[in-house]
Amino acid sequence: MLYSFDLLDDDILVYLLSFLRVPDILCVRQTCRRMRNISYLRTTWLDVCTTLKRQGCPFSEKLLMAMDAPELERKARRAYQLGKKWSNLDRMTPRTSFTFNANPENPITNLHFLPGLDGRWIVTVSQGIWSVLAFWHFDLDDPGKAVKMAEWKRKGALFYALVVNQDPKSEATVAVSIHIDRHINIFQLRHNVYNGLSSLRLITSIKTLHLPVALRGDILAMSNREYETRILNWKEGGEAVLRDKEAGLTSWQHHRCLQVVFAHESILVIRTRSVNMFPEPVLRDARNIRIYGSVASYSFGRIVDAVAVNALRSRTEDDDTDSKLCRSPFRPLSILLREGRDDPWATGACTVTLLELSPDPTYLSIRSKEGSMCPRQCPYLFPPEQKHRMPLVRGFTRCSTLFFGRVGTALWIQPRARGHLGLTMLDLHNQEAQVTGPAPVNESLMATVFPGPLLSPSSGERILSKELLTNKLRHCVSMDYDEESGVIALGNHNGDITVLEL
Repeated sequence: MLYSFDLLDDDILVYLLSFLRVPDILCVRQTCRRMRNISYLRTTWLDVCTTLKRQGCPFSEKLLMAMDAPELERKARRAYQLGKKWSNLDRMTPRTSFTFNANPENPITNLHFLPGLDGRWIVTVSQGIWSVLAFWHFDLDDPGKAVKMAEWKRKGALFYALVVNQDPKSEATVAVSIHIDRHINIFQLRHNVYNGLSSLRLITSIKTLHLPVALRGDILAMSNREYETRILNWKEGGEAVLRDKEAGLTSWQHHRCLQVVFAHESILVIRTRSVNMFPEPVLRDARNIRIYGSVASYSFGRIVDAVAVNALRSRTEDDDTDSKLCRSPFRPLSILLREGRDDPWATGACTVTLLELSPDPTYLSIRSKEGSMCPRQCPYLFPPEQKHRMPLVRGFTRCSTLFFGRVGTALWIQPRARGHLGLTMLDLHNQEAQVTGPAPVNESLMATVFPGPLLSPSSGERILSKELLTNKLRHCVSMDYDEESGVIALGNHNGDITVLEL
């Protein structure tokens, strides 16, 4: 008796396709009309996307149930390509790259991708006599063509900080600190789908000496250079103050805030010398502002000049669960930081260190009846556990940005060794003793994969790392990476922006 696919029901064929790789499904699509129709079904790509997320491939946090069939297929094809490249880092090279000039001879001091737009939109701040805020759109299918969609500047004004809203559905797009009058301006980027034009609308202006550090929805986190962080609902006006335990530092001991993370029922504040965990604050009006102290803290023991925090995605996590809902247990927080030393002439190596804050299994949610009785309990276990440590070359770079993604991918700019800076004829720091191999002569873009969702269990504790790009001119000032789309943007000191697609 002969058996044929033609005798099988569509549901069985969809189930069989769920076991195939993305390239195999595209090949099966070309065999006959029936398989072609089945390969375009939403159910087919829903199963494929679920499998790719469980395999740890870079994927959007958007709910799969909210995507239609074409979007699911597009996301699946890109996730498969990126997962394969990051898993074989030794052979990874950028698929396309191009450079365009954003502001001639003026450095790009800030650069960020706008979330939820597939790595096609970036916002930049260029620093000249005064600063310029600009929004750019580019099409990776037509490399080299970047269009400035909107721009804002003010005569004589310098922008000290720029943060992008983590919630793409929010009314606010960016928050910018303006030095000339000590204000934080919050803008909305509006795009007209009919004529393709974009414009900026000033939503509100906040007078403050603090700098913006994080923006999520209607909540803005601001901080000074010492010990105070303010959490503000810019829409409704509620506010709270978070104060670190290092409140006694003198003015010359700057304790700059590097990142503020809205964690599970808590707020994590990371500064150059320590990390502090605060309870989720209640925002009140200006007459009844409450001051919160940290419920847990940890001192690095060194100066940290760059940090990136993310909650690594679990392979066993339910793919259709809304990330905003409380999970039990909730995700641990991974902290990637680059450490230095207070003494610039010290011979010890700089390092990139990966720490992890694990959920406290005894934690009682403040939203539960029992948890409301102990609001100062920390949801995470302190001190953080050190997972990995990598030595780095000591040197100078104008770009201190670190990127750390949800699947364990990381990017940073590695400076060339101090012995090649031209300041001394002899490398007093013996770079060869700090890292394997000769000291690098040029600045380079490094890509690393830490053990996590993407690497298979057979890889053990091995860390994959590779140099993606060598910058002979040593002029990188800012950087960002959109993990979901695999696009890297580098801002240079001469006003150029280099875009790489993995």
